[in-house]
Amino acid sequence: MGAILFNLVTGRRPFFEASDFDAQYGHIQKGDAEKFWASHAKTKVDFSDDFKDLFWAMVQPDPTKRISIQDVAAHAWLALEAPTQEQIQALFSQRYELIAQRLEFEQEEKTQVKETGIRVVIAALQRTQPSYHLGTLYEPTKLLHPVDLACREPTSFFSTYPPMLLERTVINYFKETQSVEPKISQKEYKYYAYMNIRGVRMRVRILKVEDRGLTYCVEFTRLSGEYLAFSEVFKEIKNDHMATMHDCVL
Repeated sequence: MGAILFNLVTGRRPFFEASDFDAQYGHIQKGDAEKFWASHAKTKVDFSDDFKDLFWAMVQPDPTKRISIQDVAAHAWLALEAPTQEQIQALFSQRYELIAQRLEFEQEEKTQVKETGIRVVIAALQRTQPSYHLGTLYEPTKLLHPVDLACREPTSFFSTYPPMLLERTVINYFKETQSVEPKISQKEYKYYAYMNIRGVRMRVRILKVEDRGLTYCVEFTRLSGEYLAFSEVFKEIKNDHMATMHDCVL
């Protein structure tokens, strides 16, 4: 129950798994409250002393030393005054407005970055092809397979950026960041890369989303190597090198 209470209050788990390999679980097993709370210092929650006391009493490794359900119900933390329904509704309305404003700002920012990136690519292409224009950029030069939304890889994201720009960004990541020369298909938007990171070999494909206009799926598939290392590479590409490109959700 202590883990559930922690999750309800913070939106996070107190530890990842109940094993010796989990540091936060280890702090509980060793009774080291100071290190446990220090490990959650980045959580955007102001842990009160009463909450810490209740949680710690609920997760004692020795069942005979854990707080009883009767004492939980009578604990000082649960005796605090609870907000009324009107106060909760007002708070959530305020949060909704703040989130809506933030999302609108982020979307405007992504749109500006996207337009700037596209202008740079078009300018570079027009040096050798003066007739190149925005419409041409969106015309695929290779085969675009449709994505099966029901079976797509979890390591994928959606974008409204042109396939050519997505392709350039993926290839540049492998070449410039990983010093890897990917194997590039000349017929379709597909690339293979082998990285000296715990034997990771992956395939990247750009697929079209049918009935959604100019929307594409960038899909990463692990072919060999450790999944954790593959996942770290995917997160780096998505969150750092292509952060503004996953600009839509289906």
